[in-house]
Amino acid sequence: MVLIYRVIIVKVLMAKNKLRRNGFTLIELIIVVGIMTFLSGLMLATYNSYTESKTLDQTASGIVDLLTQARNKAAAGDTVGYSDCSGSFGGYNIYINQVNAASYTLNLLCTSTHIIQTTNLPYKTSIGDWILATVTVGNNPIVFGPLNTPIAASTTIQLKDKRISLNNCLLITVTVPGIINQGTKFSC
Repeated sequence: MVLIYRVIIVKVLMAKNKLRRNGFTLIELIIVVGIMTFLSGLMLATYNSYTESKTLDQTASGIVDLLTQARNKAAAGDTVGYSDCSGSFGGYNIYINQVNAASYTLNLLCTSTHIIQTTNLPYKTSIGDWILATVTVGNNPIVFGPLNTPIAASTTIQLKDKRISLNNCLLITVTVPGIINQGTKFSC
């Protein structure tokens, strides 16, 4: 009889050990969840840094696109929809609002000035910083006259990302013949 009890106890203990080996302990689960949380935090920080660094590039691309659009519309004499432009077409200009450096505007120049598009620069309300756009050399507004009339002077627009973590600048230049170049980022 004692032998039967011993055999049963051994089988029960073996069954319990088998069950223990099929699962994870609480400590193992806590360690795995902790490692996953840490890695997720690192990935989120890296992603946020990457998206913030792309903001300056996207802003510069937007300004270059609008400058190109103004140059092409001026060369084509595009005055569609504005009746006061017949015989008085003066071209297009891009005006950088340097009072608060927070926007830029595409204007059609005729008997009167028509605002075609205004674009606000990215703004971080939680921090209070934005990307600043200033005309550092040349004229503001940048005027593209009809039939590829050269602009008055070469112009340089500096974009500055004021966020402390980045503090990058980027230059956009417009030469007298109307060639538009977007530079690369540099620390400023």
